[in-house]
Amino acid sequence: MSCYAKYWIYVCGGMFITVSFAGKLVGYKIVYMLLFLLCLCLYQVYYSLWRRLLKVFWWLVVAYTMLVLIAIYTFQFEDFPNYWKNFTGFTKEQLAVIGLETFQLSELFTSIVIPGFFLLACILQLHYFHRPFMKITDLEHVTPIHRKKAGQRAEVPQAAERTVYEGENQQTELLGNESEDEEIMPSKWGLVMDRLVVLFRKFSDNLTRVQVFIWRVLELHILKIVAFFVICVALLEPSVMNLVLVVLWTFAMPYSRFRHMASCLSTIWVCIIIVCKMLYQLSVVTPYEYSSNCTMPFDNETNMEIEELQNSTLYKAPVDPANWFGFRKDATALGYSKNHLLVLMLLVFEATVYRHQTHHYRQHQCSPPSIPILFPNANRDDLDQDLLTCFKYLLNYSFYKFGLEICFLVTVNVIGQRMNFLVIIHGCWLVVILTRRQRAAIARIWPKYCLFLVFFTIYQYILCVGIPPALCIDYPWRWKSSITINSALIKWIYLPDFYTIPNSRNLIADFLLLICASQQWKVFEEEKKEEWMVLGGDNTDKYDPMKDRPVNPVPNFINCRCYLDMVKVLVFRHMLWFVLAVVFVTGATRISVFGLGYLLACFYFLLFGTELLIKPPRTRLVLWDCLIMYNVAVILAKNVLSILACVFVEYLQTNFCWVIQLFSLACTVKGYYNPKVVSDQDCALPVEEAGIIWDSICFFFLLLQRRVFLSFYFLHVTADLQASARQASRGFELFRASIIKNMRFHEQAEQRSLRQLKRSMERIRAKQQKYKEGRHSSKTTVGEELVLHSGEYYLFESDSEEEEETLPVEDLKPSRQSAFQFFLFYVTIQDMEGEVTPEGQNAQEEEEPEEGDTGRSDIMQRILDILRFLWVLLLAMVDGLTQWLNVLTKQYVDTSTVLCNQRFFIIHNISQTPSREPQEDQVSQGSESPTVETCLDELDTDNINSNSATSGLGVEELSGMGCTTLQTAAHSSTTLCSEAVPEREREPELEEHSSPCFRRCRTASELLADSHFFVEELVQSQEFYASQNRALKLLFALYNLLAANSELVCYFIIVLNNVVTASVISLVLPILVFLWAMLAVPRPTKKFWMTAIVYTEVMVVVKYLFQFGFFPWNSVYETKLNEDKPFFPPRILGLEKTDNYIRYDLLQLLALFFHRSLLQRYGLWDRDGPLEEEKQKPMEGTREAEVHASPRPSITDLDDRITCEDMQKESDASWDQGPSTTAEGKSEEKKSSLLRFRKRKQKSKDAKDHKDSKEAKKRLRAERKEAASKKLKAAREKFNRLFVGFVRNVYKPVYGFFYDILHSDYRAATDVYALMFLTDVVDFIVIVFGFWAFGKHSAAADIASTLSDDQVPEAFLVMLLIQFSTMIIDRALYLRKTVLGKLIFQIILVFGIHIWMFFILPAVTERMFSQNPVAQLWYFVKCIYFGLSAYQIRCGYPTRILGNILTKKYNHLNLFLFQGFRLVPFLVELRAVMDWVWTDTTLSLSNWMCVEDIYANIFIIKCSRETEKKYPQPKGQKKKKIVKYGMGGLIIIFLICIIWFPLLFISLVRSVVGVVNHPVDVTVTVKLGGYEPLFTMSAQQQSIQPFSQKNYDALTTKFSKNAVAMQFITLYSYEDIVMANIEGSSGSVWMISPPSRQELIRELRESGAAMTLRLTWNFQRDLGKGGTVEYTYDTHSIKLEPGDLVRAELASLLDCNVLPMVIFNDKVSPPSLGFLAGYGIMGLYVSVVLVIGKFVRGFFSEISHSIMFEELPCVDRILKLCTDIFLVRETGELELEEELYSKLIFLYRSPETMIKWTREKD
Repeated sequence: MSCYAKYWIYVCGGMFITVSFAGKLVGYKIVYMLLFLLCLCLYQVYYSLWRRLLKVFWWLVVAYTMLVLIAIYTFQFEDFPNYWKNFTGFTKEQLAVIGLETFQLSELFTSIVIPGFFLLACILQLHYFHRPFMKITDLEHVTPIHRKKAGQRAEVPQAAERTVYEGENQQTELLGNESEDEEIMPSKWGLVMDRLVVLFRKFSDNLTRVQVFIWRVLELHILKIVAFFVICVALLEPSVMNLVLVVLWTFAMPYSRFRHMASCLSTIWVCIIIVCKMLYQLSVVTPYEYSSNCTMPFDNETNMEIEELQNSTLYKAPVDPANWFGFRKDATALGYSKNHLLVLMLLVFEATVYRHQTHHYRQHQCSPPSIPILFPNANRDDLDQDLLTCFKYLLNYSFYKFGLEICFLVTVNVIGQRMNFLVIIHGCWLVVILTRRQRAAIARIWPKYCLFLVFFTIYQYILCVGIPPALCIDYPWRWKSSITINSALIKWIYLPDFYTIPNSRNLIADFLLLICASQQWKVFEEEKKEEWMVLGGDNTDKYDPMKDRPVNPVPNFINCRCYLDMVKVLVFRHMLWFVLAVVFVTGATRISVFGLGYLLACFYFLLFGTELLIKPPRTRLVLWDCLIMYNVAVILAKNVLSILACVFVEYLQTNFCWVIQLFSLACTVKGYYNPKVVSDQDCALPVEEAGIIWDSICFFFLLLQRRVFLSFYFLHVTADLQASARQASRGFELFRASIIKNMRFHEQAEQRSLRQLKRSMERIRAKQQKYKEGRHSSKTTVGEELVLHSGEYYLFESDSEEEEETLPVEDLKPSRQSAFQFFLFYVTIQDMEGEVTPEGQNAQEEEEPEEGDTGRSDIMQRILDILRFLWVLLLAMVDGLTQWLNVLTKQYVDTSTVLCNQRFFIIHNISQTPSREPQEDQVSQGSESPTVETCLDELDTDNINSNSATSGLGVEELSGMGCTTLQTAAHSSTTLCSEAVPEREREPELEEHSSPCFRRCRTASELLADSHFFVEELVQSQEFYASQNRALKLLFALYNLLAANSELVCYFIIVLNNVVTASVISLVLPILVFLWAMLAVPRPTKKFWMTAIVYTEVMVVVKYLFQFGFFPWNSVYETKLNEDKPFFPPRILGLEKTDNYIRYDLLQLLALFFHRSLLQRYGLWDRDGPLEEEKQKPMEGTREAEVHASPRPSITDLDDRITCEDMQKESDASWDQGPSTTAEGKSEEKKSSLLRFRKRKQKSKDAKDHKDSKEAKKRLRAERKEAASKKLKAAREKFNRLFVGFVRNVYKPVYGFFYDILHSDYRAATDVYALMFLTDVVDFIVIVFGFWAFGKHSAAADIASTLSDDQVPEAFLVMLLIQFSTMIIDRALYLRKTVLGKLIFQIILVFGIHIWMFFILPAVTERMFSQNPVAQLWYFVKCIYFGLSAYQIRCGYPTRILGNILTKKYNHLNLFLFQGFRLVPFLVELRAVMDWVWTDTTLSLSNWMCVEDIYANIFIIKCSRETEKKYPQPKGQKKKKIVKYGMGGLIIIFLICIIWFPLLFISLVRSVVGVVNHPVDVTVTVKLGGYEPLFTMSAQQQSIQPFSQKNYDALTTKFSKNAVAMQFITLYSYEDIVMANIEGSSGSVWMISPPSRQELIRELRESGAAMTLRLTWNFQRDLGKGGTVEYTYDTHSIKLEPGDLVRAELASLLDCNVLPMVIFNDKVSPPSLGFLAGYGIMGLYVSVVLVIGKFVRGFFSEISHSIMFEELPCVDRILKLCTDIFLVRETGELELEEELYSKLIFLYRSPETMIKWTREKD
């Protein structure tokens, strides 16, 4: 009952509204509404009085409803209308207004039934629901919720307890008869019901929590919702009545003490408005009786045009005075009053929310939260727990923390939406507030700002209401005067007007700003309270947050230990770069002078961003505030310039178009002008570039980043950056250690193989020398020359199986499990678990289920197994991909981890002193590279053990990774754990390895392997990353891959930008990449990256400047005229105006700065020193010993030390330059003093000897001339020195750069020729199959037709020749190992390719490079080649080039590729000849080819033997069927297909792949008897109509009974048939007289003699559509018997009728298969089948002749002999090459030795 009582009153309220507004509005319905409004007002204003009078109110409503029903019903009686007229004295119309009128039967039912239902609802409320409703709504006597639950539990009757007890006894008796071991199992339905009950309770609890949360949200924000909705309703209907509501709520928002009064007064005032509106809708109110008719003024009295006058409110219709107050006639009263009704409902709902929450708190016996928040448990202390708690905190205190920024954003939103004169005042306030900068200063002026917003909002609303139009007085600015103010200017100034009525809806944004400003005023007052400071946090914005604070109050998040830390890293560390990207986009998307400022600011912060973050907070904030002020200034400037864009746009288009284009002027507010009027092609308005949308977005991110700068969290970022700066060159040392390790591995591996080979060759030489000494001493010269063929048995006597090399260690390692093996292991485990079943289930398993259930369960089990298999397989693939990526990036990750640990120690000021060295260096398997570094760990153990004596993080660093002595600052909470090591174990090792020669910086992996301590924070971070799911691990691995190869990413984006842009300005960076960056040893220097960054920024600025439309070449005419011209100057220079002109430039900048940040982070930005380790001087050793002996210095000491070192470097540099400078200065001083002395001497002589003035003058002139000549000489010498210095400054770096490339001592030689060759092959294929892109007009042709016509595009031929020539030259350089030649070739090729692709090729093809996808693909692949080539130059050629790259492994893939390589015509021969020409050897060409052939055959045999080892077959076992049918069946099918290929091919051509080639010309000649041809007529394409399916069906129906005809017709489909309509008029003159013609016609129709008709036809086809025959013809003779129908048709044809001719066309081969179909069946048999048969026969014949050389059991020794020949040839041991070759030849000459050498190993 309580539930019904709670909600039934809402039904009654709805019925109130229904009764009041249903049907025609009359007087008694207004009384209903008056009662309803009175009830609501009383409920809102005086709740206790409303409760006391509620029952009286219901009785009054019931009585009034009864009276209404009685009056309406009795009025329908016959005499009652007259009675009411006499009684009241009202007329019939007046009684109808009251509601008393005579209705029809249907109308009467409607008029009575609604009040009747309303009466019923009121009676139910009064008698059944009133008392429980009063109990529910009693706020003074609320029952606590725990007492209510206790009472409900106590109401359980004792009888029910007895029933339960009896039931339990009965159940116990029943169970006593059963076995005691059996347990009672609940039924399935019981379990289901219990589960449903639990779920329902959980759902009910969750629903209750949601309801409580919603009520809490409403409690906090219902007032703002009400205020906003009231103002919106008032702004939708600007009037005097609504002005009261605006005044109430604008004052109530900032002054909270007026809010309750505003709510109550608004309720009363809205009720008055509703009643007045309803009264105004009565029919007795006639506005036309008192409306004003204003007279239209004369032309000399107003400045308005005729059209404006006709649409003015004053003159277009009579003016109703009530409209100004807010009342008007409307079609429906409900539609007219619904807005104010909604306002009233919302006001009542506000009171309901507050009273509901009061009842809720009293029911739960708790007080409301002390501060208005949603989640009381989420405060500042819990903010850093997890992501959910942080989200709750932001919901609680979002406006408390960011309210000021929200107010700024709302202000900018107001400016952007309106863009008129009044919002300039908002902008000025924004500037005033922002210039205060400090929060305390802003708080002091904020009350004044709120008061301004109150009066400014009311003032603007008054402007919207205006003066009463019934006065018929127009506004002064519409009067005729010397200054004309047009309508657009009135709208921009926001003046009241009767034609341009101010848009009152614009004030919605103003009131939203007032709400936010009012809340912020409240925040300013509350943030000073201690309670808010404790729960919400401090809101200060000090420049130095750590002032007066010993410890940072927020935890360190740099080493992520939860998801919240990851979010913090993104926000506080990386958001700056995202903000700068937004600034860049803001400037780039708007081509104006303002956007240029954004770009320059963005470039400044990008260049100096990292240094800026380390600077003091005040300096950082000053620069950032300048950027914010520029952003605000741009917004204000655009707002001021909107008067030009909206008001004077037509004048600007005509006279000052450059102003529009310079400032991107276009009106963003509709209604100022007609868009069609200003749509000028010559001066188009930049509509898409106008507005402040991007400026607002930029403003938002700038404010957000400013808050980031002021936060305590950002202090951790600055500390981490400072630690990175103090790490100096630590990353460089790790990088150097890795490179040195790689180089040592390559050197040791190569030296080991050479030593092994030389040992075996020394044994061979010893045997040979012994054999020579045993024979007689005279040996002829001829014998010496025949050494290549004089091999004998002694060469094999030293070979024994004991000397065979064992397998490398790598081959003995177990192979990694694949994803499928992992799945098998998983399924096996699952099956093993499934076999173990409880014993109690044996009896149930023995019971066999039904067969149908078993079948269904088996199918479901199979489906589940398949899904499980797919899922496990997917997971295994993801895991495998993640592990592979981790292997690729292990060096980067390890280096990052070491540096991160070291930064942690620096930040926490931990001093680490190495106390001992490990006994053995713990080497991590696969520390750097899986193939290089791991092997080095196994080979270089001596060096590693010797180097392990250094500290864990390097020789020069202070932080070791061994056991450490810790000195932690007071504020650090770090926990380090290490192993204690006795002192006596340290000293011997320190003494043993104290020499500098034993020292080497270890790699990051070695350092991590040697760590003997752990830090709790770092361990937690590692555990957090290790516990992530697969998706996040994969994302992290992908990010590590991106970061580890960021250099390659930069190169890729630079090349991509050049491919898309294809201009001169974008061509510079790719050339610098290929000729500078990729050739730099060991990596690109800082100069290159700064050059790339600065050049990109300059390129962006230049492009931006040339995007302005006032340049002549950017006009619409010039753009269309040069649309497809590749050499249009702005286009080829990269200065063309386009939409996406810097999209890839932004991407390029972000990639470059991302790479720069990584280099700075890892100490590789400023450090460009040599890779070799500098020998330590005694002074440095002493200093280092002192440092190790002393405790770790503080951060300040480190700063001082770094500063001193920098000063020392500067002083050293100045000292180096000092002597020369001093000498020059002394010489100049001597010269100047000498000249002064001579001048003084001359003056003294002139004073003494006045008589000899002429001689003195001559002497003076001579001396001056001499002095001038000396000065000139000195100037010349100075110029020479400057010139020489300039040349040296340019020459020395260039010379040093190339010298480092050619003479680098530390390079790990590598071989990437195979990859370079592969890229060349890909480019070759691209040229062949995309040849149409390299010709002028060959876009639609194919290569077969082009070559068949003996036409080859010149550019295509040139590119083929260039590509082939470069492949030959590259092979020659590779074989000669000429790095200098390769470098010169790289330079020539880079410049040549770029000039050809971007300048010559577009000129030849007349096609822009950006529109040539084939050329773009070719260039991109060639860029990959350039990168590989530069890598080859930088690393150097390998000292050994052994065999083919395809023969390095012995598997099916290599065998397949090698056989394909050998099948390419002339490729094997060309490669062999080139190798012989450019390789130093003693072999002749034939001998060389012999060795190559032997090696190829041995490789094929080796692959076969490896396959047999992998898949062995036991002896005596027959071949499996899968092998026999798999291999043999395929061979049988292949041979059958070859035998029947011609027949199948021709048949398929006719039926499947054939195309229909209809005739294009049909010529018919008719000849009758011995006469001349009757006529010759041709039918062209327009007369040859294709057959349709309907025609084909009609044809088959006609000949359905003719079997021969149907057999022919069914061979064709309707697509193969055409109908040629032959006209009766001949195309040639028929030499017959008209009487003879009539006679012939008569004879054909009436003669009884037979006649012969010969019909000859000639068909012509288009060979371009397929086929090989163009013309075909035939003749058909018909004997025309008397009465034949043909005779009659022929006679009608002679009368010039049309003769239809049905033509059946055989399918022909398409053009692509024409070369095969042209041979025919016999030709195919002869040319194809026989050739393939001969080829196949070669495989199966003469096998016995090659058994000796192919059936070799083990070819490892022969393969080793071949590789030894290659090895000694590469090392220059040519004598050994001869001897080994003779050994190989003798081996093939001696079957006995071959058998011995190819036997299986034991």
